[in-house]
Amino acid sequence: MENACICVSEKLNDIVALVTPNEKMLRVLAAELGKKNLTREQLCADPQVQKAVNKAVTKTCASAGLHRCETPVRVHLCAEEWLPDNDLLTAAFKLKRRNVLQFYQKEVEALFNQLAASR
Repeated sequence: MENACICVSEKLNDIVALVTPNEKMLRVLAAELGKKNLTREQLCADPQVQKAVNKAVTKTCASAGLHRCETPVRVHLCAEEWLPDNDLLTAAFKLKRRNVLQFYQKEVEALFNQLAASR
């Protein structure tokens, strides 16, 4: 994972995450899943890749001792790199949370709508 942004909802107790995958690790996962020929964008949108990353995030959170309420239930893989040039990070490479949430508003809403529908 290069960067992550945790998102909360006023209506749901669960959290979701926006994640920019590390390119090297994404390629390792792609090879494991037999998807070496896909682009970064295709890999980020691939359901198998998303499921594997979701599972890895859950496992990492559990091994770090996080409670269930502190663990993202769903993860959106962001194909775009977060950089100061696209105004998603500061010049010191710190997250511009408001800009990230605005940029991915539709994706965050979709994640929470999926959660609400699954209940």
